[in-house]
Amino acid sequence: MELLSYLGTVPKRRKALEGRAEELLYGRPSVEELEEEMRERNLALVERLRRSKIRFTEFQRVAADETVTAALAGLMLGSKTKKLKESQFAEATRSLPYLWKLFNDIQKAIQTGRIESVSDYGEIDDLVYNALLDDPELYDMLVDELGDYPDELIEGGLEGAMGIATWEGALGRMERFLVSPIYGFAASGAMLLAATQGQTMMRRVARADKRTCNDCREYAGQGWVPIGTLPPPGQMCACHDRCRCYVEYR
Repeated sequence: MELLSYLGTVPKRRKALEGRAEELLYGRPSVEELEEEMRERNLALVERLRRSKIRFTEFQRVAADETVTAALAGLMLGSKTKKLKESQFAEATRSLPYLWKLFNDIQKAIQTGRIESVSDYGEIDDLVYNALLDDPELYDMLVDELGDYPDELIEGGLEGAMGIATWEGALGRMERFLVSPIYGFAASGAMLLAATQGQTMMRRVARADKRTCNDCREYAGQGWVPIGTLPPPGQMCACHDRCRCYVEYR
């Protein structure tokens, strides 16, 4: 499925996608619960592809739908309304071009057989996969450090060459579209809610740990500023979807 073909269907399916987001929110009143649900869905979807239980075009469609659905649910949660603006719906689709680049990487890895080439590195695979199940933050760190396994690790190739080499790597990258952006979308919705409630000032609060990027430290250092002066967490910072800054309003 081509990106433009999928994008062409999105406006016509807005009501259906927002309905799916409402269903996702039902019984999951927190970002953490939404993330956990989407993490399980992501795992099931990638596993179906790994076992050839789903055609690749169907995998693309489902993953894209889930990406938009999760984003809409985050916006609804943060803004405390199920009636989103046109601009918010558009915001929920902004990552789709990048998602399609990931699809191309996964498809290429499957077609070349490279994604199966790490079977001799089961110990590393187990380490990463167990981290995914037991400690998502450790998993993120491992995937960052391994780069989804450089070629020299799995086949003695050239230094610096990176690519999707394991199903765990594919799973982790998919998670960056279906799961981790929820936090940022919820923060974006909360910013709109604060403005509609008459609050005029905001400040970004950074976690200030070793994973906090310089952009987020700079935003935090600006203190109280008018709402809209600073972007919500996850936007315009090097952390991207992994940002865990939060915003206070008054």
